[in-house]
Amino acid sequence: MKTEFFKKFDINEKKPNILIRYFKKIKNLIITGTIIIIPSVTTIYLLTKLFGVVDSFVPELLHSIFPLLPNKYFPGLGIFIFLFIAGFVGLGAKNYFGKRMINITDKIFTKIPFLNKVYISVQQILDTIIKNKKNFFEKVVLIQYPKQGSYCIGFLTSKIEGEIPEKINKNLYAVFLPTTPNPTSGFLLILPKSEILELDMSIEAAVKIVMSGGVINSEQAKKLTEKNKNENLSQNK
Repeated sequence: MKTEFFKKFDINEKKPNILIRYFKKIKNLIITGTIIIIPSVTTIYLLTKLFGVVDSFVPELLHSIFPLLPNKYFPGLGIFIFLFIAGFVGLGAKNYFGKRMINITDKIFTKIPFLNKVYISVQQILDTIIKNKKNFFEKVVLIQYPKQGSYCIGFLTSKIEGEIPEKINKNLYAVFLPTTPNPTSGFLLILPKSEILELDMSIEAAVKIVMSGGVINSEQAKKLTEKNKNENLSQNK
């Protein structure tokens, strides 16, 4: 006996009337629009928060170092000061004395207990983001998780090297398993190639499927991704 959920996928079932189909189309449009809007709104929100933090932090930091300076400025000046200092430091890093100062600073921070772990971690993350030219995710994959017969979308990130594969004498790969609806959090799984099924879909399409909780299927995600790419191309012309 078919459940209500599976009945809608049965081609032999009677199609709903025009009014129901019309409302379903509206619902799908709203869901699709929401999924498109959320990343933009989230990005703007985070940038606004970051702007506020930097804009208030820089004047207070300068005031603590130089008490004669005011601890508050008009909005935006803190960002300008931060960019000016960052540009000045970047310029200094290109000469011998600047490089020496950077090396001395590195040695100081790496020798301070606890603080050295934070400093090194942030430095490694920034180096990865700035210097690594390739995508963080190599490929969209399908894995059986959390049990046999249950499948999840994941992202192949790299081949595991060093002690871990040597201990078990197998070629292992790192797979990032994102959570729904926030794909920036998830789990790291280390799996042999035999347990990884590569998919042809793009990373953008897979992210849309994960964020929608499966409401958007692979074909819909593909169409949305192609539409966004075409819109970007037309805007750049």
